[in-house]
Amino acid sequence: GATTVALVLLPAGLAAFVNFPWTVSFLLFLRPRFLLKFDLIGLPVLVVLYLVAVRTYGAAGAAGVTTAYALIKTAALQKVANSILHQPPELPAANAPLANQGLEPGV
Repeated sequence: GATTVALVLLPAGLAAFVNFPWTVSFLLFLRPRFLLKFDLIGLPVLVVLYLVAVRTYGAAGAAGVTTAYALIKTAALQKVANSILHQPPELPAANAPLANQGLEPGV
């Protein structure tokens, strides 16, 4: 019943706490196309999984698919954000002036 669906969806809700607000905002700023591509690639797979799961298990099946996708997406977003954060910083160009690296407007 409803209790089963709520318990199955609980990990998806907890995954949302991991991703919002920092990870999703960070990726929207630095890699906005990644999020769009991830969801567009997942869409056809999700449609098939939802059709099978709902016909077989009803609402609990739909909750299971939702939770599985949320956990996979959380892991992927965390991995991409982590790899971006651990990239070496970009060095200024060799011919860039040392006094102003573009941080101070009008100088």
